[in-house]
Amino acid sequence: MEVGLGSCGRNFAAGMSGGIAYVFDEKMDFTERRCNLAAVDLEPVIEPRDVDLVQTLVERHFELTGSKRAKSILNNWPDMLPRFIKVFPHEFKRVLGITRSRQQYIPGQPVVVPELVEALHG
Repeated sequence: MEVGLGSCGRNFAAGMSGGIAYVFDEKMDFTERRCNLAAVDLEPVIEPRDVDLVQTLVERHFELTGSKRAKSILNNWPDMLPRFIKVFPHEFKRVLGITRSRQQYIPGQPVVVPELVEALHG
């Protein structure tokens, strides 16, 4: 598991087959310009377990390093949380028996939750 608060290159997740990464998409260009989507699904960080984990890890990072970026993220948590992206490898999902996402998550765009759509429309 990894939580990335800084910028990354253009081929993030190339060859990623296990583990989960949570990436802070400060420039809102991770999905379209920085991530190699061939082997991973990108998801919003909306599950309570994921939200708690990311917040706890950012808090711990701040405690250990005094990071100004971590402090800014924590001070603006409600606005910053939607900028985190969960990077989940297809192979890891297969091993865990989890269905792949139908579309990649792009911060700033509405999130479609299939279970909610099904419940509303039968």
